[in-house]
Amino acid sequence: MSMSYSELGSAVAPRYASTTSLKTTPFKTSFSPRSALSVVKEVGVVSPLDHPASLSGVKPAPTKMVAPMPAPYLMTESQQELTEIQQSVERLKKQRLQVEHIRHENERLEIELMRERGENRVLRQETDRFKIVEADLEKQTGKLTSLEAKYDRLESAYREKRSALADAQEKRVALEKRWSMATDNLQRMVDETTKTYEAKVIALEDDVMDREAKVQQQQEEMDELRCLHESAQMKLDKKIERLENANIDLEKKYLAQIEGLEAATGKLEAEKAEMDQKIASLVATTTRQTAMIQECDRVICESEERMNEFMKRKNAQSKTQTDLEAKNHALEQKLKVLEIETKHELDALQNTNEVLQKQLDEKTSHITELENSIAENERLATSSQREMVVRERHRFHLDEANKELRKREKVLQSTIEGLEANLRDVVDDRKGLIERISALQDQLELERQDRARWASTRLRLLAQFCDEENKLSESLGSHHTTLLSNLSD
Repeated sequence: MSMSYSELGSAVAPRYASTTSLKTTPFKTSFSPRSALSVVKEVGVVSPLDHPASLSGVKPAPTKMVAPMPAPYLMTESQQELTEIQQSVERLKKQRLQVEHIRHENERLEIELMRERGENRVLRQETDRFKIVEADLEKQTGKLTSLEAKYDRLESAYREKRSALADAQEKRVALEKRWSMATDNLQRMVDETTKTYEAKVIALEDDVMDREAKVQQQQEEMDELRCLHESAQMKLDKKIERLENANIDLEKKYLAQIEGLEAATGKLEAEKAEMDQKIASLVATTTRQTAMIQECDRVICESEERMNEFMKRKNAQSKTQTDLEAKNHALEQKLKVLEIETKHELDALQNTNEVLQKQLDEKTSHITELENSIAENERLATSSQREMVVRERHRFHLDEANKELRKREKVLQSTIEGLEANLRDVVDDRKGLIERISALQDQLELERQDRARWASTRLRLLAQFCDEENKLSESLGSHHTTLLSNLSD
């Protein structure tokens, strides 16, 4: 060889130094040119038994100093060592290339891992959004359920109010029928009572006129009798005059009673709607008065007959006068009794009128109450109709809202079905991603183990290389000194 061992060592050392600067990912170790002693202190001495396959071409240098050899032998051995070192360097280059390739693959896998993490984050956000949508759907479903329950309550209340309105209308119709029937009956009774009373008043007036005619005829006959029997019948004339006076008084009383009856008739005509029971009592009173008038007529007729008998029977004048006095006394007693009965009847009529007035007030108050109840029922019916209209409108709005809610529910259901399908797809994708991530993590763990193994192997190789370099430099130095000593010799 043309160059010396020192020059060869100085030429090879920079190449070795350039191969030691290896860079890796966070799982790789960066190296810098250091001395063999520092590397051995950190890593330790690596024996060839640890990696026999990778270090099969590297022979350990002898630990003892060798004896000086001849120059050709030293040159051959140095060339072999250099060849082995070059092979080791080539192997180190290949390992470095493999480490670089692994680093790039690791970076690519880390980029994919970050991307998959971002996708997982997006999927988690989508899942959270789906959960929010599901919660919103549950709230909307709860609101729909509450609205349906409220609609059912309103529907039942509407049915109850409608049935109550129908019952109130039926009651109103029944009350109107009863009111119309009572009004018709009362009007019919008033008409019948008025007609009966008018007929009785006409009959009473006819009876009074007949009686006046009879009294006038009796007065004429008495005048004739007085003219014929002035001398013989003075006492009888006086008694007849008293009887006439009594008859006149009776006529006046009857005329006053008729006037009172006419006034009562006017009052009764003004109070037709209230005189049901009073008219009945007046009819009874009129009947009794008619009977009394007939009794008076009968008594008067009997008196006339007795007077005729007295005229015919002059011989029995005293007896006839006694009979006439007795009859007149009885008639006076009857007239007194009639007056007392008339007073009692007037009192009874007044009491009956008061009772009828009270009954009329009660009926008026009852009619007022009925009118108020009818007005209240009408007001309730009107308010019920208004409420019914409002409820109908509210029910219409509720139907519209329910239709809208059903449409929204269908849309939400379809959206939820799509989201569920998407969620299933996402879950499947997530499972695939999780499996892929687990596979990548396993692969990454294997690569880490490989990197660690390669790093330890690289450190061992570097330590061995440094040891070999030191040994080579020592051997070169010893050979150089030996050669120098030989040359000097």
